[in-house]
Amino acid sequence: MDTVYIETSIVSHATAWRSSDPVVAALQSQAKRWLDEQMSLHVVLTSQLVIDEASLGDADAASRRLEALDGIPVLPVNPDADRVADAIIANSMMTDNPILDELHAARQQLLSECGGDTAEYLRQAAKRLSDSGRPIAKVKQRTKA
Repeated sequence: MDTVYIETSIVSHATAWRSSDPVVAALQSQAKRWLDEQMSLHVVLTSQLVIDEASLGDADAASRRLEALDGIPVLPVNPDADRVADAIIANSMMTDNPILDELHAARQQLLSECGGDTAEYLRQAAKRLSDSGRPIAKVKQRTKA
């Protein structure tokens, strides 16, 4: 079974009210369909950053996003993962997408609450994860071939 990492835009697209923008609406439809039809066919993981981002914004929307994440094991907090996320965001091919713009703003809000200090955010995220009672994924480190 393949392992799939669920990041915030997937649950945001899948749970948001349908957009009038046809490109965004297509992304929403694909995300919802994947969660409904494919998620059970994979080992699905997420991260504390995703949970933190999903909890921000409109209370009703946040509730729908968190419900979609409920029960998904959470990866242990890892500073290397934040660097990968930065690279993905910096090289994003998706522009003019209000849902992704909102997620980027949420990430900036989370970092600003820690004085822009990524290490401090990671320390706080690890504590929230530990205190949350959510299942923490056991990840086997791959070795280089």
